[in-house]
Amino acid sequence: MAKVECAFWSIDEVATYLNESPATVRDWVARRRIPFYKRGRRLQFNIEEIKEWDRERNYRPTVAERIAADPDLVEVGRR
Repeated sequence: MAKVECAFWSIDEVATYLNESPATVRDWVARRRIPFYKRGRRLQFNIEEIKEWDRERNYRPTVAERIAADPDLVEVGRR
């Protein structure tokens, strides 16, 4: 029988993945800034949701994307 990977992480596992302290992750949970689930009193974090959330929070648009969104940026640099 194939081993099935756990689809959820604990607070400590999320903190390690995000390079943050468990206290910071708990603060984000309290402020509803990070996706999570509660099973009784236990917090669980879906691995795929955490990875997607991390990609979105660390996204930095390229210069071309910023110019496409705001063409006036090009005019500022011209003289």
